[in-house]
Amino acid sequence: MDPFVTLMREYDDRVTTTAEYYDTYWSEGGAGYVGRESDAVAEVFARFASKGADTDVLDIGCGDGRVAGPYMQAHARSYVGVDVSAAAVERARSLGLDARVIEDAAVLPFASASFDLVLCFEVFEHLFRTEEAAAEILRVLRPGGHAVIQVPNAAHWRARADLALLGRFSPLGDQESGTRPWRDPHIRFFTLDSLAGLMRQVGLRVVERSGGGVTPLLDLPFLRDRVTDRAAGPVATALMRHRPELFANRIRVVVTHP
Repeated sequence: MDPFVTLMREYDDRVTTTAEYYDTYWSEGGAGYVGRESDAVAEVFARFASKGADTDVLDIGCGDGRVAGPYMQAHARSYVGVDVSAAAVERARSLGLDARVIEDAAVLPFASASFDLVLCFEVFEHLFRTEEAAAEILRVLRPGGHAVIQVPNAAHWRARADLALLGRFSPLGDQESGTRPWRDPHIRFFTLDSLAGLMRQVGLRVVERSGGGVTPLLDLPFLRDRVTDRAAGPVATALMRHRPELFANRIRVVVTHP
């Protein structure tokens, strides 16, 4: 089981602060999404690192650095990762990455106009001060630079169906999350429109909206077999690309400093 889900179900008896929560999380294995996100890093760099090898990259919420660190370190001029978890930063440094502990993504310890590309994957759903954090991305970006922000999709079709038909909010889209949503460590919930709206609110310009991760169309016990997987998979992927606000597990906006 993903250590994130395991910790989510037990955290209230074991940790007391945000930093302690994520120290425990990273000490117990860390992100189960590393593989899926690492695959997107090369594409992000190729499309949005306009300076190529002269690009300076900031990774907000870098975790142990495995998602973006090795690739960015090899292809960009500089890579800096920041995270609230000292345990995560220690693991990132063990990979030879420049990683630093911060107290709050809303107060970044960098001069204005320091970076050409900012990555922020699966972070905003954990933040208290979302507007301030978005404004900090604008501040540290150089004019013409890009930021890629990704969060879970709170309005994919299964979440909408759960709320409309069953009267329950299921943040993670599973039975445990639906029956005990108060144990979900996410404190902010976004749709594609609201995520884009937050970025515009602070002066960033949205240049792309997309999604990632497919919500199974036939995720029922009696339909789980190879035949239905093969039949439904391409359809779900096509729907996700066409209507990410409905069919993507994760939503992403690309923004630029005007």
